[in-house]
Amino acid sequence: MILNTAAAAHLSTFAPLVDKVMLQEMRDLIAPEELLAMASTLLVGPASDLEILGGLLRPPAHGDVAGQAHKLKGGAFMLDLHGLGLFCRHLELVIKSDTLTASHKEHLAIMGETSLAALKAELSLSD
Repeated sequence: MILNTAAAAHLSTFAPLVDKVMLQEMRDLIAPEELLAMASTLLVGPASDLEILGGLLRPPAHGDVAGQAHKLKGGAFMLDLHGLGLFCRHLELVIKSDTLTASHKEHLAIMGETSLAALKAELSLSD
């Protein structure tokens, strides 16, 4: 997915993508490969929390969408994917205020992709 200028401007409010200090503490406890596997479960594939939420994101949103956003937020913060966690927090508020738009789904996909890439870079792992 190519990050367009408008999406980049919107997503810049959710930086940094990865909390480097907390990630270093996690690396002391969990091998980098295991951290990446955990993130992949959260972000990659049709059964991932990211894909499930993306599939539910369409106005009007309902309680299941808010619950899935909350679940993904918790997983993102647990893995120190700070930007994604903040975006999911934003989604929770958007859903509660009934202001969800189609662009939120695009931004969620971009946040998932860029968060995984940032984590890989921080862990010095490649595909």
